[in-house]
Amino acid sequence: MPSSPRSVLADLGFRSITLETDRVSALRIDDLVKGGDGHLDDVAREGFSHDFGKLETNRHLIAWMRDHNADLPPQEQLSFHGFDVPTETTSARSPRLCLEHARDYLGLDLDLAGLLGADEQWSRTEAVMDPAMSIGATPEADRLGSLADDMLTLLHTNAAERIAQTSRAEWLRARTHLTAGLGLLRYHRQAAQRLENFDGARACRLAVFPLDHPLQLPPKALTPRQQAPITYEQQSATLTLAA
Repeated sequence: MPSSPRSVLADLGFRSITLETDRVSALRIDDLVKGGDGHLDDVAREGFSHDFGKLETNRHLIAWMRDHNADLPPQEQLSFHGFDVPTETTSARSPRLCLEHARDYLGLDLDLAGLLGADEQWSRTEAVMDPAMSIGATPEADRLGSLADDMLTLLHTNAAERIAQTSRAEWLRARTHLTAGLGLLRYHRQAAQRLENFDGARACRLAVFPLDHPLQLPPKALTPRQQAPITYEQQSATLTLAA
């Protein structure tokens, strides 16, 4: 029986698959495909944004990755990533989850609840669609942005020691949450302004994401294909697919 395209890519040395979906929620999928707890239905629903978890192709992909990884050592397992901001088509969530995760990783005694307020005031559609209803330019939001910037600086201070005390994976997860939280704060701040090219500003922020996750060159080079843009560095690679 001919090998599936996914198996061929894995055989060629690819170790990551990336879809255009919320990169923070996608961590839940990555945990599952690497042997973590959870039911496929729950993870598909919670791990994808834009209801992409309802697509059978995406559910099959998760199940295949989990089965593929089952008998492999960690260094040979496939990883799953998202590369979109934690937003939906007409809404953007509160930065609470992202900022509190980073705060807890850094071990800070920092009460963010008063500054964040109720999640609904961030996530409601009006907060993105009507600048007058947005809280992205309030003094509280500005203070959150300053604290998040400080946390990012602290995260990178003595990063090697922090990684040694926890793990590289945990440090990267904290950075993913924190940079996503900063992105949400910028997103909400821009939502408070009347911009003619709001989507363009969003696209520019998305373009920064690959800098957070260096990609690596596979053992064998592939013929370039237009439908699957690939970036190479070092020893393995990530396949990026637009949903």
